[in-house]
Amino acid sequence: MQLPALGHACDYASPLLAAFMQLEEQYGRETAVKEANLILATLLLRFNLKLDDPTEIVQAQVHPLNLRSLAFELPQKPPIKIPPPELLAKSLCIFYGSYTKTCENLAIRLAAEAKNHKLNVVECDTLDALAGRIPKQLPVFIITSTIHGGPPPNARHFVSWLKSLTGDTLQGTKFAVFGSGAGSRSPNTYQANPKLIEEQMLLRGATRLMQRGVGNAEGSTRRDFAKWKEDYFWPYFDIEPPPFSTDVKLKVSVPKVNPDFTYELGTALVEKNVVLTGPSEPEKRHITLKLPEGMTYKAGDYLSVLPTNPRENVKRAMTRFKLDWNAVLDITEGGLVIPEGDNISPWRVLSKYVELGRLALEGDIKAIAECAEGETKIKILSLLADGVYEKEVYDKKLSPLDLLEKFQQVNMDLGVFLSILPPMEYRRYSISSSPLSDPKICTLTYGVMSEPHKSGTGWFHGVASTYLSRMQEDFIIEVGTVGSDEFHLPKDPEETPVIMICAGTGLSPFRGFVQERAILKRRNPSLRLADALLFIGCRYEIEDRIHGKELDEWQKDGVVGLRYAFSQEPHKSKGCKYVQERVVLETDEVKKLLVQEAQIYVCGSNKVGKGARAALETIYKGMGKSQQEIEDIFDKRLHEDVFE
Repeated sequence: MQLPALGHACDYASPLLAAFMQLEEQYGRETAVKEANLILATLLLRFNLKLDDPTEIVQAQVHPLNLRSLAFELPQKPPIKIPPPELLAKSLCIFYGSYTKTCENLAIRLAAEAKNHKLNVVECDTLDALAGRIPKQLPVFIITSTIHGGPPPNARHFVSWLKSLTGDTLQGTKFAVFGSGAGSRSPNTYQANPKLIEEQMLLRGATRLMQRGVGNAEGSTRRDFAKWKEDYFWPYFDIEPPPFSTDVKLKVSVPKVNPDFTYELGTALVEKNVVLTGPSEPEKRHITLKLPEGMTYKAGDYLSVLPTNPRENVKRAMTRFKLDWNAVLDITEGGLVIPEGDNISPWRVLSKYVELGRLALEGDIKAIAECAEGETKIKILSLLADGVYEKEVYDKKLSPLDLLEKFQQVNMDLGVFLSILPPMEYRRYSISSSPLSDPKICTLTYGVMSEPHKSGTGWFHGVASTYLSRMQEDFIIEVGTVGSDEFHLPKDPEETPVIMICAGTGLSPFRGFVQERAILKRRNPSLRLADALLFIGCRYEIEDRIHGKELDEWQKDGVVGLRYAFSQEPHKSKGCKYVQERVVLETDEVKKLLVQEAQIYVCGSNKVGKGARAALETIYKGMGKSQQEIEDIFDKRLHEDVFE
């Protein structure tokens, strides 16, 4: 809804009332009230409201007869404070656009490192805080990701503002961009937002300081970021890539991040956590959570979970550093992620605040070597030789803790160890339920990562999946719902068909989709839903056909058509081993829906995403479409959520 220009708030009454009535008629009063509350909250965020005449007597009723108020734009943040001339050459600003905190953590760590090397970090904040106040005397470093082809939530205002500029508005501004993303997860939108920001700033007269950094999460964003800093960031300030200090002693100092922009988490209560697969198959689970008051979502949205490290890894770290189980840490400057205080247990710090299992980067190896002597130091540094790091560390996914266990002679202080570890990050899961079932309840369908370690020694446990798998009834979990801009059912379920393609736990969002369609049909039996096809890849018909019974029931109710591919039992799925093969086999069915401009959704691994695209291309080419026409269709109607 387009809001009218600034003026009397009652100018908003007619469009708001009309919108409320339309929502009430279409979705019911409960949804309409939620939307109305959202609109009111938006108004309160955008305007300061006060009575036009405080002495005026208002007749109280549902729609007051003579209530008038004035709306004024909220004041912008003050301009960025420019340091004195003698500090300018060593001053900078850092801004980030972050969705799951990866870019935020990179920005905060960069600010900490810069400050430790005598640089003056004037501001470290979200990109939205930069809108309308880009400084021309200071270099601006931007670290951002791309979400569904656009900016993350805390960068949208900045990007909109940037697009609105004309002429050489940014003449004199100096900037650099580092972009994070996943190459094959979203090939059409990979690095789209960092590219857009760089192009728009150049178009408006800004000067690029260095080559845009590219971080690919399918390898290691942290490693790519470290290389970009070494090649470009530090040389710009005439600083040698900094050697690691061994004098940390649990003290890390960083600029404070604006608390107004921290990620909002709430506490969810576990109601159920059940195993969906047979004992011979990789474990998949379904967890039911009661969301905190005020937390909402739509089918297709995500739930961010803040996990803790597996207790096995915490025990390893406690043992390696010979920490007493009753010990407490005195942390005077927690800095990055560790809270300040003198009664924090090492178990809590190692469990909750750092990533114990993340890949050891070249800089981490150098830090470990600084704490070693003699032959041990030489052996550690040899891991940095050409080709050796990739083979012995990267391919084996060794963490700093793995290396410290391998080289027991290394005498590293706990403070140094904590300072080289990245902060704990949120894990994002597709929600597998619809709020139409119960808006207070949210479910996740997930696989538990547990496999032999690639190093050949020990066992690898996925941090978040292990954490979730051990949650029992009445346990609490820190969560936050994250909206998905594009991965939602069509707004006209009676008119637009749906094709869904998935494998394994990629079924998760589609369970929510089909559940929502089933509820709509149950509430209104006369509703004629457009056709929906769900293609599912599994291993076996019995052992891992997750959510099979309820999907069968929904198929009987006519809300979805199920088409399976069993990789270990292809004779039970018309000879199809993989889901993309089943899509091609059902070409006639698929064509029928494509002609009706069906919306297409894909969820699963990169292989599933590539296979689904190839299958759809084959079908479209059989319909006489050119490659360019197919790409145009995909841009409008193909929605992908693929992962490594």
